[in-house]
Amino acid sequence: MKYLLAGSEPKARLHLMLKLTDITSENIISALEDHLVKGDSLTYAASMNEVPKGNLSRNVKTLNGVAEIIERVKDIDYRKKLSVE
Repeated sequence: MKYLLAGSEPKARLHLMLKLTDITSENIISALEDHLVKGDSLTYAASMNEVPKGNLSRNVKTLNGVAEIIERVKDIDYRKKLSVE
């Protein structure tokens, strides 16, 4: 399932999710910002940041996995809060 959509992520959230990965390349991070924050296509973001599109796609997939885990944790916390109230 896709949790991240092009142009829909706040920059601060992206950088917090990056802390949960081993993604450190400045070019990849810039390309991820261009795609996920600004809404550029994968092809354009990869080209503008001089990274292979396949590498960028793989890192978006990695971040989608992180986003999924975050959403699962939020769901658990929400259910726990409902049961307490």
